[in-house]
Amino acid sequence: MSRLDSAKALLAKIKDGQINDGIKLRDIYRKHWSLLKTPREVEQAISILVDFGMVQVQELPTEGRPF
Repeated sequence: MSRLDSAKALLAKIKDGQINDGIKLRDIYRKHWSLLKTPREVEQAISILVDFGMVQVQELPTEGRPF
């Protein structure tokens, strides 16, 4: 599968309301959805959607390890 397929899968989940504002990347890949099962797949999908202006990523500082 391609990075574009992962981006399409992620966009479909967003449109279906399965992904809401404020969700963490790890919460997405922990759901083990097809084409979105690994951190790499999710990061690549989000990168494509960011490039097309479809989503925004906000990094929040924490006291724990950065993700």
